Amino acid sequence: MTRLTDDAATFLSVDGAPLEEADVSPAERVVQRFFLAALAKDALATMALYTADSVIEIPFNESGRTEEGAYRRYAGLAEITLFTEQSHAAEGEMGASDIELHRVEGGNTIFVESRGHIVMSSGREYRNRYVFRFDIEGGTIRRLREYYTPVTSGLAFGRKIGPA
Repeated sequence: MTRLTDDAATFLSVDGAPLEEADVSPAERVVQRFFLAALAKDALATMALYTADSVIEIPFNESGRTEEGAYRRYAGLAEITLFTEQSHAAEGEMGASDIELHRVEGGNTIFVESRGHIVMSSGREYRNRYVFRFDIEGGTIRRLREYYTPVTSGLAFGRKIGPA
């Protein structure tokens, strides 16, 4: 299943009208709550979607290395909270467009494609293309993988580009 919207305010909607509850899976609702909380920079609402054993992985990075241990991985609430707070501090105004949601058969894995539109706290504009993989379990995010162009992100966040 694929759903397409033009901006995050109408995420999981049709022509701006929210979908009926019966049309949206519980996993899709978790993903919707994640994006609405993230775009509002609401750390408490974001953290409520994770559990003590949740993991965020960002498999592409500025060094070009993709093997396990070479990319950013945040495990557990303490690491995820710190990552979320640091991201929110660096990011100013946030928006998203061209959001496409893809539900994998079985319904507990959701892929989301989108374009991010961010003005960093420094005033620098940051635009990137994203693919997110959400593994949902028991109404929470068990694992989130976030894929994007690492050079674009590295420049926006001031990270070193190239081999470590």
